[in-house]
Amino acid sequence: MKNSIQIIAYRRASVTGNIYHPKPYQLDTTEATNVSINYNFEDIKNPETRKTDFSQSFKLPFTNNNNTFFENWYHVNISTLNYRQNEEVEAQILINGATVLTGNLKLLGVYTKGGYYDITILGKIASLFSSIGNKKVRKAFQVPDTTDPNVFNPDTELLHTWANTVIEQSWNGTLQNQAGTTINDTVGGVSKILYPLIGSRPNPLNFDSNDSENWLNATAVPNGGDLSTRNMLVYLSPALQLRTVLDLIFKRAGFTWSSTFLDSVYFRRIFMTLMDYDTTNLNIPVDNLLALYSGDAFQIAPTTATVTSTPYLTPNFSPTTFSDVGQTSLSASSFTGNALTTGTLVLYGNNMHYTPPETGTYQITFSTYFDHNAISGNSNVDILFSVRNFDSLVSFTPAAQTTIDLTGQTSEFLTLTTTVGMIGGQKYSPVMDIEVNSGYALPVLQFGQTTKINTDQYYNLQVLPAQTGVTFTGSTVNPSVGIDPELRQADLLRDIIQRFNLVIVTDKNDPINLIIEPAKDYLGTGESLHWENKIDENKEAIIKPTNDLQQAEIKFSDKKSSDFLNKLVSEEMPEYDIWGNYSEENYNIFAAKGSLTNKPVFAPFIVNRVPRATGSNDYDDLTHNLIVNTQATYDDTGELKESKQPHKLFYYNGTPTNLDTTLNFIDITVSGGVGTLTVIQYTSYPLCTAYELSSTGLTVSPAIDTRSLFWSYPSNGWINNSSLWNGVTADIRNTLYEYYWKRYIKEIYSDDSRLLELYLFLSPTDIINFSFKNLIYLKQAYWRVLKIENYQVNDNSSVKVTLLKSPDLNGTSCLSDSCNDTEYVIETAGNIFASDNMFYWDDGAGGFTAETSEACCDCVNGQYLNYTGGTGSGFCFQPTAIDTGPNYDNDNTNTNNNDNGFTPAPVPQPDFFSGTGNGNKSLHTDHFLDSVSKKSATSSLLYGELKYILGGVTTIVANNPTLRNVINTQKTTYQLNCVSYKNEAELSLGINKSIIHFNNETINDIKIRITGIVTEGSIDIGKTICVEINTAFKIQGLTIEQIGVAGGSSSSIYKNWSTLTLVPNVTYALVVGEKRPRLLNKLTIGNSSTKTRILWTGQMDITTTSIRSHLGDLRPNRAIYQNAEDIAFEDGALMIWN
Repeated sequence: MKNSIQIIAYRRASVTGNIYHPKPYQLDTTEATNVSINYNFEDIKNPETRKTDFSQSFKLPFTNNNNTFFENWYHVNISTLNYRQNEEVEAQILINGATVLTGNLKLLGVYTKGGYYDITILGKIASLFSSIGNKKVRKAFQVPDTTDPNVFNPDTELLHTWANTVIEQSWNGTLQNQAGTTINDTVGGVSKILYPLIGSRPNPLNFDSNDSENWLNATAVPNGGDLSTRNMLVYLSPALQLRTVLDLIFKRAGFTWSSTFLDSVYFRRIFMTLMDYDTTNLNIPVDNLLALYSGDAFQIAPTTATVTSTPYLTPNFSPTTFSDVGQTSLSASSFTGNALTTGTLVLYGNNMHYTPPETGTYQITFSTYFDHNAISGNSNVDILFSVRNFDSLVSFTPAAQTTIDLTGQTSEFLTLTTTVGMIGGQKYSPVMDIEVNSGYALPVLQFGQTTKINTDQYYNLQVLPAQTGVTFTGSTVNPSVGIDPELRQADLLRDIIQRFNLVIVTDKNDPINLIIEPAKDYLGTGESLHWENKIDENKEAIIKPTNDLQQAEIKFSDKKSSDFLNKLVSEEMPEYDIWGNYSEENYNIFAAKGSLTNKPVFAPFIVNRVPRATGSNDYDDLTHNLIVNTQATYDDTGELKESKQPHKLFYYNGTPTNLDTTLNFIDITVSGGVGTLTVIQYTSYPLCTAYELSSTGLTVSPAIDTRSLFWSYPSNGWINNSSLWNGVTADIRNTLYEYYWKRYIKEIYSDDSRLLELYLFLSPTDIINFSFKNLIYLKQAYWRVLKIENYQVNDNSSVKVTLLKSPDLNGTSCLSDSCNDTEYVIETAGNIFASDNMFYWDDGAGGFTAETSEACCDCVNGQYLNYTGGTGSGFCFQPTAIDTGPNYDNDNTNTNNNDNGFTPAPVPQPDFFSGTGNGNKSLHTDHFLDSVSKKSATSSLLYGELKYILGGVTTIVANNPTLRNVINTQKTTYQLNCVSYKNEAELSLGINKSIIHFNNETINDIKIRITGIVTEGSIDIGKTICVEINTAFKIQGLTIEQIGVAGGSSSSIYKNWSTLTLVPNVTYALVVGEKRPRLLNKLTIGNSSTKTRILWTGQMDITTTSIRSHLGDLRPNRAIYQNAEDIAFEDGALMIWN
């Protein structure tokens, strides 16, 4: 019988409809429609390199349903359509009512003579990366309009107003945005915005307890306002929680995620630095500055009408050192030009000064045409321009500067611009100087001698508010401005995928939700499936080495950076190249050429103790636990300078680290329009490093628990010397490679690695429930699937499958975490249970022990047997395959298929067990192949005690020999579907509406998860409900007892129905004309109409447990069929064996 194939597509019902709540449409297909399905592990491992995880083409005939959906798109004169070929249109492919593929529908063309729409449906993960495309990361911080996806508005969640209080608030998680909402991640215990202590060129973080006048130990406001050796608070750049960036990228692309890793406390505490791309010394990302002016710029412009002599500049009137107090200001007898309403121009002799109305950052530009008097010779000079505080006579440095060869120029244009911070209410004068590099020592420059500025001005000097990235109190901080404007979303996402070795898988229950986990936490964590009886024995099975999957070299690193410590590493320790990189040469001569590498966007975040002076190795004892990063670099002379840097990642635990001293910063507070220098003090700081440290440093064993954001762990002597390392000199083992990559690499590069190519008969259920995290038992070994190629839904042929052997690698799997890298052997004879497949573990004293933990047993895919006689551990047995012969039924003709395609291995039975079987007997039966069933046998409490002597079990004493039975359990998953009309639905098991019977003496737990979409009618059209229904039935003797609420209890997972209601009615009862009770899954829909049509799809899990074992052999033995089923009479009574 052919499988039913359906297509459901979604679009908005009207032009003004909400694009986020589209209406479902069922599209008609042709009889010849088939679906080809491919699975490739590379698609979930490197999602950015693939075009799609699947692509399905269909020819949809011109039917009423299809024409309604496409709105007769082929009529070219129709201008306004609800269907838009350039918008994403979600579509689902269903087989027998169960969703198997979800993607976006793309219209390729319309064939008017052929009478069909040519479409393709592209996989959703491809849509994620195609949606991201070349968008920059900054774009993710803009919110799309709800009615027009092409319109974007700023996202205000992270915007906050700058004040000196925000620094400490970001450390302790109390920072608020401008709406008054705390910008806090409560799970991670951190603020989403963090202001770390990071050094920069104008803000080197130095501390000397013997110097109270400079840097972090300067406890008072400087006399005269000289801030050149003080740490300004506004130079501390914020950092942004990495998870927030990813969340916004996914959200803007229309996706969500399910991820234990991305939602973990550890990942929530990883931050990315900001403003690294900026080469100025302005380090606060500002969306908009506080408005300082409401008019034109202040201007000084002497003209021929107001100045009796030509202004000039000569070293004769300037001191030899520009920063001294005796500098000469520009001089003239009078000025033109108006100050703004709150600015004041004051003449003081031949000098002039300007009083800014408010504290802020100002841009001052000097422009002129000069003549050089070359009578006495030529010179090479530096011309400098700055301002000085008029009251203190202290100049601001660095000055604007240009170098000129003076060779008798006439009308040479000169312009110089400097940006300085000025305090409202204080007086400032522009100053200039000439410093002679060579040639004549006393050159003279005349301003406006031959050519004037603006017709009649000797020179022009303007003061403007600086439109730059620095902010002062009251300005709006927008963290997205601090992200490199060239950084692409796809590049950032690719870095994170590679860095943590993530896999990305589409959630089959929610097509816009992606499952994201490190490969080590995903692969091998699913079910262990036995596919031995699915092998196509008529086709060759090939075992290959993994040479084609290997590379000649493995090399992982961060991006190169020229910041202070990264440049120091590259110059002084070239053997490391980039700090913390990992490289390994593959000595397999048959491996493919090339390197396994990553493409990083983040650079190493290297920290060091705060020195007494920049660049020195001298540290103050009071800062023994103060370690910071320095964003600036240095030039050939050793002086700090700014340069563009990549962003960097660091970890912050959420609790500030207490210091033994006080750190002092300078801030400018504004009151009544007047700025005042204020000292801001801190006795703690946020400890930000690449390591997973607590606020007190390394307090856990570094070899086991501490994680690192470096790829490897080279010896880091300068950090080890800090008290935060608590004297530990051992390596940090949990680097990016060791923690996230090693096991994955070894699975491919190990000498034990193998590839298996063979053909398998897979059912639609195998495909529907397929997961790369499952392990497949074949050829007496465990494998994981790499490829399933060209599975045809309505073709009974076998399909080609490629698998990778999953070897037991000591120290490279969960053995590291659960078994502490313990080696093991499998004892084949003579063990305490006389079993030929029992694990024995290295006891650390030269011998082996049978005792182990359940977690450790799981690492080797063993079957665990618990006992309480010793240390609370148990024993571990290797599963064994059972050859039950072929059991494949591709055409659904087998009406007594109790094993559903496979028989799992039972728990090995020690010889003292007297159970009734090996767990193969089914506890509930169906007449439907397309389900997944798993049966097991677990030991009951068969013995009173295990006498534990000298590490071994010596005797086993049973409480009651008659109770030595096995508790058999069976769990089966069924796909459900139906289309309901009016007010009732009966959920069917596939297209043949299979029947389920429960065996006597069983308890049957039922969990149903069902989704209903209203496709027709006037009530709640296009709306959806997703519910979970739970109930249980106890079958004993001739009595049926429904446990819990009659009909089952339900809870809504998702619901946007506004009028319709749902009541479950799950029963187990006799139906007229049948001889045995059956399971009935019915739904009652309230408030519906005669035209209400609902499409239902879902899944049902039945877990059946035999209760005979608990009761012992209290009833006579029953007669059974050859397949171990009870023989029942017409009245339901069971035949007794005579």
